[in-house]
Amino acid sequence: MRLFCLMYVISVQISFGQINISVHDTVTNYEIDETLLGLSSFEVPVGFNEDDLYSSIPDSLKDLAIVRIDLAYSTYKSREDFDQNGLNDDRMNKLFSEWPSAQKETIDWQLYAQSSDDTKESAKELFHGFRVYYRPTPTEASVEKEIAFLDDIFEDFLKEPKTDTIVKKVGVGKTGLTPTRIEIVMDDMTPGVLHKSVTEEGGKCRAYYTKYFDKDRKARKAYVDSLKKSDEVENISTSFHGLFIREKRAVSWQVQQDSCPAPKTEIAVVAGSDLEKELRLPPWMSGGEYGVVEAVFERNPEWKNTLVVMDVTGSMSPYIAKTMAWTRETQSSELVKAFTFFNDGDRKSNKLKRTGSTGGVYMVDNSKFAEVYGQMKYTMRAGYGGDCPENNVEATIKTINKYPAFDEIVMVADNYATPRDLSITDKVRKPVHVILCGAQAGINIDYIQLAYDTGGTVHTIEDDMDMKSIKEGIKFKIGRSYFTLSRGRIVKARNG
Repeated sequence: MRLFCLMYVISVQISFGQINISVHDTVTNYEIDETLLGLSSFEVPVGFNEDDLYSSIPDSLKDLAIVRIDLAYSTYKSREDFDQNGLNDDRMNKLFSEWPSAQKETIDWQLYAQSSDDTKESAKELFHGFRVYYRPTPTEASVEKEIAFLDDIFEDFLKEPKTDTIVKKVGVGKTGLTPTRIEIVMDDMTPGVLHKSVTEEGGKCRAYYTKYFDKDRKARKAYVDSLKKSDEVENISTSFHGLFIREKRAVSWQVQQDSCPAPKTEIAVVAGSDLEKELRLPPWMSGGEYGVVEAVFERNPEWKNTLVVMDVTGSMSPYIAKTMAWTRETQSSELVKAFTFFNDGDRKSNKLKRTGSTGGVYMVDNSKFAEVYGQMKYTMRAGYGGDCPENNVEATIKTINKYPAFDEIVMVADNYATPRDLSITDKVRKPVHVILCGAQAGINIDYIQLAYDTGGTVHTIEDDMDMKSIKEGIKFKIGRSYFTLSRGRIVKARNG
């Protein structure tokens, strides 16, 4: 896998009109970023010291959701007064002239200056131009790939519990599962280690240990190396724990013992099949804003008895994964009453989609995780979007009609996909809390309008905006961008 060979970190943010651009410090050689899940890319080259585009934008791509655009250029100058910024501006203007959609605020712009051996000949060999990362049109194969990604995380939590190897039983829980005795203790000899002792058949004891680390890889590696030196330690593994302990890395191991020690703190009763379960969230999900739903609910603890309406069309799987993990953790609480998943019309052709009756809307009570997860997967398989617009408002109206006894309505929206049915927003009689997925670069203004029209709120991984506080002509900021209210419409305002 090829990665950017960065010499430093992102250093500065600049603005080009209404576009926010991340400028990286110098790289040796620009490379394609292959770590962007579910995205494809194409390049639009320009010549060395030129602004003309060497290729055009394919018509088939002009209507797709563009996530990121990189502009790569060389640092070589034949004279000191050469205006590199001016040349980059000209290149961007040429791109915008052919492709106006590239100016959308939701696109993440990155600038990379390359410095090889800083000669004219070597500079000419470098790539100059634009690399465009976009969401390809979802297909049955791509959706199955996303579902496989989700199943790999959650499959252990969907199986029936196994109790045939459990001897020491403490009783039967309310769910009807047969639990076992789990002795949880903080080991005095090794501070910070979670110790679970489980009585097995024959009176033997299997001790499970887990120690959590922050982002210090060296400390974690040194700890693992020390464990490997012990003949008693078995099944050493490392994993990312993003559900119960955020931003933590864990080292786990087991030790077979002749008998279980007495617990030093508390005794917990859990289902036997839960002994070794843990979510297999991949490490790259620890960053970014995939956990935006959980983060927003934590900042708004007053939300109870909530209806959650979630877009599950193509490329939403990282957000779905984190949301499902949070759902499983909080399911016994009063946070969420029911889920609605929508896919913009099942597999209906775009020309047959009608405002308010597009379809592809599926609901489920938030009572059993397997049922919620199953309904989510069914919705993904039933249809996967197609064109960019989605039927958010239709799904919200149908949810309110089915579950009239609720306190809050939350829309988990794809920031890159505009609702196709904003014209029926007036039929939504309750304030809508809009949680945006993919809003790092900029905010889709149509979702701000939807929240304003319903008297609701807008939320990103970092910001909360109560639209009832917005005043005519007064500028406000969400994320990196500024907006204002003009005659009942949300419009862009100059940054700063």
